[in-house]
Amino acid sequence: MYVKAALIAGKHWKKLILILMFMFTLIFMFFFGMEQKEDEFEYEGGGVATVSPLVLRYQPLVEKYAAKYGVESYVPLLLAKIMQESGGRVPDVMQSSESLGLPPNTIQDPERSIDVGIKYFSGILKKAKGDSKLALQSYNFGGGFIDYALKRGGYSKANAVAFSNMMAKKLGWDRYGDINYVDNVMRYLSGGVGGSAGPVNSFGFVKPIIGSITSNFGYRIHPITGVPKLHAGTDYSCGQKPVPIYATKSGKVIKAGWQRSE
Repeated sequence: MYVKAALIAGKHWKKLILILMFMFTLIFMFFFGMEQKEDEFEYEGGGVATVSPLVLRYQPLVEKYAAKYGVESYVPLLLAKIMQESGGRVPDVMQSSESLGLPPNTIQDPERSIDVGIKYFSGILKKAKGDSKLALQSYNFGGGFIDYALKRGGYSKANAVAFSNMMAKKLGWDRYGDINYVDNVMRYLSGGVGGSAGPVNSFGFVKPIIGSITSNFGYRIHPITGVPKLHAGTDYSCGQKPVPIYATKSGKVIKAGWQRSE
């Protein structure tokens, strides 16, 4: 019986080798594909930049170089960065000279500044694994902040303050960078990544809409029936027109519109 089994195995050894090679190829492709997937980051941008005409005149150049470096969806954010960095009032509009190791405002050509600045932003955005806030703060602090923050859970204001204090002490400076850089850029961006309808409150929440509250959560006289009833929500005024809706904390708005409760 053993001899017969050996003869059968010997007869089909070529098929067995082919099957094993095929299985090995599938396993290799699976793990290689997983490794490739880990290196791919989905860029999410959008929003509307509320910036000055001096900054808006550079929008065609921003769009050109954003496309060149693969961050097309971040054009509004890049315009907001220019508004924060220079307001469009100096040739080095993105204040990108320092990313080349040059003194501030060495670059005297706005297009060169935008080219260098967007290339640098694209690089740190990828290094930051697509975390736009981490990339923004690193544009101000330098790339070293990325590794520091990732080891401590990613971007946070607390990590920005701690890194700033550490670097200031190390360099013997009074302060290092702008710990509020992310907030300062985002104030020029409505909607999109990191946009908000106002400042963060003491509980870490922002308003979901730009507008005043018309009816708070709690018991009230129902406006239609005229009887006391719990109002299980908060109403905001939007002036009967479409407006951006924001996530009140970390997260993403997945639906905005009319919904009737049953």
